[in-house]
This record gives sequence, C-alpha cells and structure tokens, in this order.
Amino acid sequence: MNPAETLSPVPSYVGHVRNGLVVLDADASLIEGQAVRVEPLQVPSAEAGGMDAELSARVQKMRTIFEQWTQEDSQVSPEVAEEFHRALEANRGLEFQTPNLT
Repeated sequence: MNPAETLSPVPSYVGHVRNGLVVLDADASLIEGQAVRVEPLQVPSAEAGGMDAELSARVQKMRTIFEQWTQEDSQVSPEVAEEFHRALEANRGLEFQTPNLT
C-alpha cells in the first residue's frame, strides 16, 4: 500500500505577520503544540519594497472574504451551526475549488 493513500489531506490556512507573529485570517482548530509549516506567499524583494501590487490586492481580497464568512458564521443559530458541522463531517475530504480572486 502506498503511504500517501492512507494520509488525509491537511488543511492550509492563509494569514499574515503582525508584530512578528503569524496571525491566521480564519479560525483554525489547531492543537496546542502542534507542528505547523509557515511559507511566505512571496518573498519580498528589496527593490520591490514588499509584495507586488497584484499579489497584495489578491491577499487583501482573500482577507475580506474570510472576514465575511466569519461574520456570516457568527450570525447563524446553534441549530444551523450544528447542521453545518454534521454536513462537513459527512463530507470529510471533500475538496473545494479555489475561488477566483481576480
């Protein structure tokens, strides 16, 4: 058996650096002490002064989308939240298409 066949896909999260710490833009269920990998979306170049404008705009759009989702999620009743949770558990491993951020 191929070991890759038995591993579940791991989620990835988008975040940003604030005061030297990585802050995730969405809620994450990470266990205290869990090992994580942090990879910059783009290494800022000295001459560019940071991320290019297009990438920066796309990251900001993703942040806005995550903020909207978080706000919407906070407004549902506990019963609806439980239905969402059951539906997600029933479809574990379901992969969503990457949203078009252009």
